[in-house]
Amino acid sequence: MKRGIREPMPYPYRIQPANTLFHVYNRGDHRQTIFRDDGDCMYFLQLIKRYKTKIETNFYHYILMPNHFHFELEIQKDDTLSKFMQGLGITHTISYNNKYQLNGHVWQGRFRSKALITDESLLRCGRYIELNPVRAGIVKHPADYRWSSYHAHANRLTDSIVDQHALHLQFSSDPNHPGSYRHFIESGMEHPSDLDLSWT
Repeated sequence: MKRGIREPMPYPYRIQPANTLFHVYNRGDHRQTIFRDDGDCMYFLQLIKRYKTKIETNFYHYILMPNHFHFELEIQKDDTLSKFMQGLGITHTISYNNKYQLNGHVWQGRFRSKALITDESLLRCGRYIELNPVRAGIVKHPADYRWSSYHAHANRLTDSIVDQHALHLQFSSDPNHPGSYRHFIESGMEHPSDLDLSWT
């Protein structure tokens, strides 16, 4: 049976080998909006930058949606994914509750994660992530959405969070070239079946 994004298979904490790619995601408790303004997004990205350096994590793709996020990352040491996510989650929750004078949970339980085992998975999962705001009807094209890794890959813009994987270098730097990253992402818009996550 195919499994989509809404029915993930959590990856056990005890099996987090170094140099493994993961698709990681979570959403607000009771589907509440978490990223209410630009400040919320910028602060969350600052926390990602802090913990990715502290825990030696490569970040290849990300998206911050109003009530959830997706990451595609690679841990550099065994059993550090949970440490990364725990540090990020706890620090963000404390700050969020202080800012909005709230109490209690911010995120819907423990994060979900799934290991990516093929080169194809890395790129297709990245495309799935960056097309989230298009599927949600927020924008018509991922280039119109600010809070994602799309611009770092499609436009070769500097993003202190995003690391370039060797696979990203295969794309043409000319956005109008058929072999460009932009065309790769747009192919997912033209063929929605390519966004099925059962291949991970």
